[in-house]
Amino acid sequence: MPLLALLTDALFFGLVLLGGGALFAWQYARHGSAAGESPGWIRWVVSALLIALFVVVYRRINPSGSAPAAFLVLIAGMVVSVLLAILWLPTVVGGLLSPLTGSLTGGEEKVEQRPAYYRAIAHRKRGDPAAAVAAVRAELERFPGDVEGMLMLVDLHAIELRDPLAAREVLDELLADPGTSATDRALALSRLADLQLKGFNDPDAARATLELIALESPESPAGHLARQRMAHLPGASTRLPSGEPTRLVVAHHEERLGLTEDLGAGRLQEEDPTAVAQQLVAHLAIHPDDWEARERLARLYADALGHLHLATGELEQLLALTGVPPRHVVRWFHELADLQLKAPEGLATARATLERLRERFPETVWAAQAEARMRQMGLDQRAREAPHTLKLGQYEQRVGLMRGDAGIPDPSRVAPWEFRETPGGPPPA
Repeated sequence: MPLLALLTDALFFGLVLLGGGALFAWQYARHGSAAGESPGWIRWVVSALLIALFVVVYRRINPSGSAPAAFLVLIAGMVVSVLLAILWLPTVVGGLLSPLTGSLTGGEEKVEQRPAYYRAIAHRKRGDPAAAVAAVRAELERFPGDVEGMLMLVDLHAIELRDPLAAREVLDELLADPGTSATDRALALSRLADLQLKGFNDPDAARATLELIALESPESPAGHLARQRMAHLPGASTRLPSGEPTRLVVAHHEERLGLTEDLGAGRLQEEDPTAVAQQLVAHLAIHPDDWEARERLARLYADALGHLHLATGELEQLLALTGVPPRHVVRWFHELADLQLKAPEGLATARATLERLRERFPETVWAAQAEARMRQMGLDQRAREAPHTLKLGQYEQRVGLMRGDAGIPDPSRVAPWEFRETPGGPPPA
């Protein structure tokens, strides 16, 4: 029996050691050398071993047999308790007092290391772009490939130092990095289009870069913005044949400005709304995603041509787009509600439009604004209505002189001095 009890204790203690070793190997394989930085799991292993050792001692001594045995078990329990307290007391106290100590020390959360470009910004504001470039490159040595720093370097070379070639090299380096995210890549390509358009004066290259953005991110805000910019590049709607120079027509103006009665304002040619609408329709046939042109066409239909249904259709096409920044969508909803309020029975339709806005952006500030406008929709419509004209009747101009009293003098027949009484009679002629 003693041999069997000894084997049982050895097996139990061996299983505890085996479990602790397996936990140690798993944590080391998971964290490597960094496991020592967070030794919380080591405390669990040591605590399990101490408890297992106490269980073995308890079973071997059997404290119910005699007083010395009970005393030895008590001593072993005290030793194990002290060791467990040393292991876990800092953690328990820290957990209980962490709200108080965190409010005084700022907590134990590690701050993420990020590059600091305040020196570069200060040098740039002081007019020292060379020092700013050096400060940015010093941070990029610590954090290579940081997008913010590289784009700041592009701006310094392109704007401050007027060196578009150096800016192009930085952008090429950023675009060649396989770790660049899709958002950062679209931003870098957008900066490249700016550089090609302003630094190298190459609209065709800028158009190709914007087409690449629209191809890589078709439904993202970057893709929509790229298509917008493509629609407003030089020669976007009408391109001249290759080799034909652009002719600038200068109209004849009055040479003696200010010395004639008519300064020419009466001879200015007004825009034909129908012709402008036709031009916008032709432009949208080439660039259907041009928000600005479609908004202008909607306003032209509503204000100048009086076609509210056509204006509503243009705004509905804008609202059907996907991937558009929310601020534009909210503005289009409100413009559509404005158009609908111009109709005789447009109050219910405008309310439905604002309800669509609330459903599209629930629990946002835009939904709260739409709800507030819906409450004031009646006042808004009455303010848009034409004011009522109050017609006045014809009244006698000589009010007070037609009372039927013969004692009231007639100003048309009495001399002015006869209206006042003077002690010496009328003044001499």
